[in-house]
Amino acid sequence: MLLSAFGLLGGTQLQAWTEQVEAMRADLARQGARARTLISAVSATATAGGSSTQVQVAVDNDGAEAVHPPSEMDVIVLYTAVNGSTVLTRLTYTGGGVGSNEWTLSGLSPDRGNPGIWDPGERATLDLNLVPPAKAGTTGLVVISTPNGVTDQVYFTP
Repeated sequence: MLLSAFGLLGGTQLQAWTEQVEAMRADLARQGARARTLISAVSATATAGGSSTQVQVAVDNDGAEAVHPPSEMDVIVLYTAVNGSTVLTRLTYTGGGVGSNEWTLSGLSPDRGNPGIWDPGERATLDLNLVPPAKAGTTGLVVISTPNGVTDQVYFTP
């Protein structure tokens, strides 16, 4: 009976250690991918369009990891609206045309290797639609974050 109890406890302990090792391996893999990820926000151009401001952002993948899926990226903007208020918002990803406070990945150049996936050496074009519109002559900020948390930022002036 005593040996059975020790066997049961030993098996339980071994299972816990195995789970801990697997969790550590997964964490190391995530850390490695993050260390190999590098993006560079190159430029942002803004165009006022009545009830919104359209911003197009060019971002290079300068790392050694593909950045995907875009639906798990974050795009955050900080700007002054036409009424003078400060706007800080996270835009929602959309796979098609952009609506109010949405963004999409509209192009990859050159899209080589894995079509539709933002591979190393490629430039992504992001289209953003800001509502309320940005005030002319002010400076806004776009922050882009990859799914694994690597970020860069770029300024725009409407």
